[in-house]
This record gives sequence, C-alpha cells and structure tokens, in this order.
Amino acid sequence: MDEYFVRLLIDGGANVNVRDDMGYTPLLTATERASSEAIVRLLIDGGADVNAKDGFGNTPLLIAAIRADSEAILELLVDQGADVNARNYSQHTALITAMERADGEAVVRLLLDRGDNVIARDMKGVTAIGLGADGGATEELLIDNGVTDLFNPYI
Repeated sequence: MDEYFVRLLIDGGANVNVRDDMGYTPLLTATERASSEAIVRLLIDGGADVNAKDGFGNTPLLIAAIRADSEAILELLVDQGADVNARNYSQHTALITAMERADGEAVVRLLLDRGDNVIARDMKGVTAIGLGADGGATEELLIDNGVTDLFNPYI
C-alpha cells in the first residue's frame, strides 16, 4: 500500500472497513503486510475498526503480534483501543501468538504492560507459558507478571 493512495482513497470517501471474501479489511491487510505505521495510522484515523476480525477471527493486533517487524504498529493498535485479550478461532490471544516467536520479548512486554491475560488458554487448553517460555528473559517477564508455574503449560 502506498501512503499517497491510501490518503487519496480515504479523502475520497472510501469505506475503510470494507471486507474482501476472506473477511480482510484494509487495516487487516496493512497489518499483515507490515505496511508503514503511517498507513496504519491513516486507516485508523479514517475510521478503521481496530478490532475487526478476518475469516479466522484474527484481529489486526493478533496479526501484528506474529510479525517481527511490527512492534510500532502493535503499540499504535493498542493505543487506539485494540482489545489485547481478543481471541481468534483457535482461542489464541496476541500474547499466545507473541510467545511462539523466538524474538517476541518486546511484544510480550508490551502486551503484558497493557493487560493481556497471562493465563489465557487456546482451544487445546495451552497457555502462553506452555507455548513459549524458554528460561530466558521472556520467563522473567512472565514471573514479574504473576506466573508461578512455568513448567505446566496447562496452568
């Protein structure tokens, strides 16, 4: 997406919440493609729903938590009211998704600071802890946020 064209479309009255056949809105697409923070901000300022879900129940925040290069976008989404505890159809939250990333410490820290449920379970009953605790800095983050049993993925 090009910032100029996004601005042109929004200024021309384009529906920023229109969906394609997979349920993607422009904001979901911009987040998935790791578009610039400026484009994401334009879409949000133009009225994009920060909690819109795609055909799999993923929100822009869940998608941003997957991407290694989208911490600024993730923070912008949270600042604009994205639900940090929203779940997709697999019952993953952004925190569960971020814990699966090897480089997700900064994202995990942001989500914990913003109130993501540290003991939320996915559809298999597994928590973020069970998916990602590796004995490193992420483990310390979890302990600092009240997790007491790092070895039980089902706590």
